[in-house]
Amino acid sequence: MGRLFSAVLGIICLLVAGPIYPRGAQAAGLPEADIPIKFSADKLSYDSELGIVTASGGVEAVQENRVLRADTITYSQQTDLLTATGNITLLEPSGDVLFAEYMELSGDMKDGIIEDLRLVLSDSSRIAAAGGRRSGGVKLDLRKAVYSPCNLCPDEPDRPPLWQVKAAKVVHDKDRKVIQYSHARLEVAGIPVAYTPYFSHADPTVKRESGFIVPDMGNSSELGFFVTAPYFFNIAPNQDATLTPMFTAKEGPVLAGEYRHFFLNGKLEASGSVTHDSDGDLRGHIFSEGRFDIDDTWR
Repeated sequence: MGRLFSAVLGIICLLVAGPIYPRGAQAAGLPEADIPIKFSADKLSYDSELGIVTASGGVEAVQENRVLRADTITYSQQTDLLTATGNITLLEPSGDVLFAEYMELSGDMKDGIIEDLRLVLSDSSRIAAAGGRRSGGVKLDLRKAVYSPCNLCPDEPDRPPLWQVKAAKVVHDKDRKVIQYSHARLEVAGIPVAYTPYFSHADPTVKRESGFIVPDMGNSSELGFFVTAPYFFNIAPNQDATLTPMFTAKEGPVLAGEYRHFFLNGKLEASGSVTHDSDGDLRGHIFSEGRFDIDDTWR
């Protein structure tokens, strides 16, 4: 029966306060019916003097394409402020899902502050942070944040992921489609391996853009323990390259590269590497391969 409070709230608003909608909607030329905040909850109360709605128990608030769920949500018509506490989930139109224990959001859910948050991006990569601020629904400024594309081990959830980036500040800008880090530290299996004052990469909505890609690590009899940090160059729609610095325990640093060029009737691929051997001499290799379909008979 508690799920009927959505309809009950609509009746209350019509009788005593008018519909609930984010402040500034009329000024923006939007009809009230297009931007209502719809509540459903097990318990709901409305203070007509203060213009405050309080919903508790399996609360869901829907505004346009955003869905906010929490144990308790209050909304003030005077301040156009939503306050959510307990087991919060915010579903974004982009497919991102944000989890937190406390949020203060504007009526359109595009601006506000968030404490103790976890964010699952549309590609299943994860960001966790002590707190952050939303701006315009397209920018998220985070403090003391961690990013990783790796899934946690179900049997050992406290075990560090294969790799992660820890930073004093992380900014996810959806307009620019980029994630930026300040004072960032790369950790592999929980061990710090690199530091940079600034670092950025494309967000999950970008399918092809220059930037760092997933690092790799392993162990071999020839190289010993090794870590790679590949960088992808998007040269053109039909050309790209990958430059891969490799740090090895036995052979020292190695620099490897790959180049790919696709034509209407074929492709060309080249790869190579360079390093110093144990005597200090420079050595390396270059491989190339091409394939072209001249006609139905000749290749």
